[in-house]
Amino acid sequence: MASFDLKSYLDRFPEVCARKFTRRFDFAKLEKEFEPLRTGGRRLTGRDVAKIFDKDRTPFARYWQPPETKVLEIELAKQPIIMNTLAGDGRELVERLIHVFRSLGTTSLVLRMVPRFTLGIVHAD
Repeated sequence: MASFDLKSYLDRFPEVCARKFTRRFDFAKLEKEFEPLRTGGRRLTGRDVAKIFDKDRTPFARYWQPPETKVLEIELAKQPIIMNTLAGDGRELVERLIHVFRSLGTTSLVLRMVPRFTLGIVHAD
């Protein structure tokens, strides 16, 4: 069975966006803004998630329904999520995110933007 080379697809994503949306999105800049989440400097907020769905910053709102920021802020105040605190293989974090977002799509987008070395995923830059 052939291996799946995720990095090659991630490397092509900016070009695909440029062709499809006639513009480039600066995902590296967004990832940099999420650095404090990755290092445990602060907890995840609804405003963070709103950035992922900002049509001027990413194409994701075209394909996923963004959660309501105010509702998400309330939910995350009740159940704070610190992204760099992992126990075991990270399933607990993923389950908590799915519970808060009620969406596998939103969960995957947050995990894409925030942790680069979490859950055993290492991105080669």
